[in-house]
Amino acid sequence: NNATNDFGGSVTARGTNITLVDAGALVAALTATGNSTLTAGTTLGVSGSTHGLTTSAGGATTLGSTTVGGNLSLTGTGAVTQNGPLTVSGTTLISAAGQSVTLDNAGNDFTGAVTVTGATTALRDSNALTAALATTGDTTVQAGGDLIVSGTVSGLGSDLTTTTTGTGSTQFGTTTVGGKLAATSAGAVTQSGALTVTDTTTLTATGQAVTLDNAGNDFTGAVTVTGATTALRDSNALTAALATTGDTTVQAGGDLVVSGTVSGAGSDLTLDAGGKMILGATTVAGNLASNTRGAGNAGGVTQTGALTVAGTAIFTADTGTNQDAGLTYAGNDFQGNLSLTAANGGNWRNVSVTDANSLTLGNVTASGTLDATAAQ
Repeated sequence: NNATNDFGGSVTARGTNITLVDAGALVAALTATGNSTLTAGTTLGVSGSTHGLTTSAGGATTLGSTTVGGNLSLTGTGAVTQNGPLTVSGTTLISAAGQSVTLDNAGNDFTGAVTVTGATTALRDSNALTAALATTGDTTVQAGGDLIVSGTVSGLGSDLTTTTTGTGSTQFGTTTVGGKLAATSAGAVTQSGALTVTDTTTLTATGQAVTLDNAGNDFTGAVTVTGATTALRDSNALTAALATTGDTTVQAGGDLVVSGTVSGAGSDLTLDAGGKMILGATTVAGNLASNTRGAGNAGGVTQTGALTVAGTAIFTADTGTNQDAGLTYAGNDFQGNLSLTAANGGNWRNVSVTDANSLTLGNVTASGTLDATAAQ
């Protein structure tokens, strides 16, 4: 372990505990029953087997086929790559601030949690994976089983892409994304902490539940959801495009813009806006319930596309006073009763409703005008 060592060729080391230091580049093949510590002044190449492994490199680090029976701790000032699968029974700590980290071999198996500090990052596990991120570039995380992700993907326009296969679920801890979030999940999508996304969010979990209803969520860009039963919440304004096949709930602390399809027999759509509601082209297989809380022009409901509701439709002016309802799109089809009600001191002022077919009004309360038009 002398700091001035200089191994001109590769080093093959067998033993219990192994410590190797090279003032320059180091390539080491290990067979250790104990812990190994490797230090290279420049680049480092590692392969073999050991219990615990700690590495430090003044340049890039390349991992060959490597098995670590304990914990892996890797620190480097250059890129981190691999040319063989990596198996770690304990935790993995990758510290490569400002450098790319590419550990995307299909055979990787990280049994313990993986913590990554780096720039552009690609991480893959053939089985379940828990990843804590502190990355400053586009980041891709793939798991062959369940995936738990948390941390920060910073840097303007830095995207986070996650994928699970098999039956793997996706769970987000407290996570901040400086760019776009794209999550494709073979299982349910849930969260245990707030999710903040600066750009758009695309969630693809066909036939699976999507539950992102943390009160601290903040989706600045539009959210597109493909799933079954779905719950989506934003502490501020929210734009949501739906392709769901189960009961769906969407909540926004500010204005709410919703479009898409809630299909599946009897699947209901429940909407709650802290401000106003804007409905794009939307189809609901079950009932629609809408709450708006803003007062006057800051509340109410309007639309930019046709609304089709197979069940009942209830629009509630909740808390906010003098709200207007403009449901006048020519292609609207309210197949069940349409009601406009008030709650918690709110009220409807002017109400306009159009239906391309027959229209059945339920309870309608308006302090101003009521204009209802039906083709039949």
